[in-house]
Amino acid sequence: MQKKDIKPERKLVRRGENVEVVTNIPTQKLSSMDVLFNITQLQKEIVNAEQQINQMEENITRMNQAVKNNKEMMAKFQKHANWARQVQESIFKSVVEQVEQECYEKVEKTYNYDEALTEEQNNVQKYHQLRQFIATHSKMSEKVVPEVAQTKLFEENVVKNPWRNK
Repeated sequence: MQKKDIKPERKLVRRGENVEVVTNIPTQKLSSMDVLFNITQLQKEIVNAEQQINQMEENITRMNQAVKNNKEMMAKFQKHANWARQVQESIFKSVVEQVEQECYEKVEKTYNYDEALTEEQNNVQKYHQLRQFIATHSKMSEKVVPEVAQTKLFEENVVKNPWRNK
């Protein structure tokens, strides 16, 4: 036969000048002072918990309103997203034309050939460095949003590798 888990039960029983907390676990005696002190403490904890709940509800209401406002504003901006992306892509293209030669020369001056790599692998490394220099160029960061630069340089690879088949 299996033993069932015993759920603790508590009863408060008055015995003379004391109140006993009677449970199915060892009993504990409390004086009248202990009882009143515990009541006061529990009241304070209840009030504090209720205040925290009210504050959380106010925060949730404020946050829900902020989400709603942001969604409404985002919907307004989304109407212009395609136009903005086209403008940024055009500016990106212009900036690349302005800085590509400068970045190419910088790669040529600063790249250290790795003798453990083949010439083709070194050229690929130089190409990665070229794209990085273009991406971090001050003109790029001033005029083009990072998402467009990242997509165009590293995902769509719009800058051709000048070292390919050299």
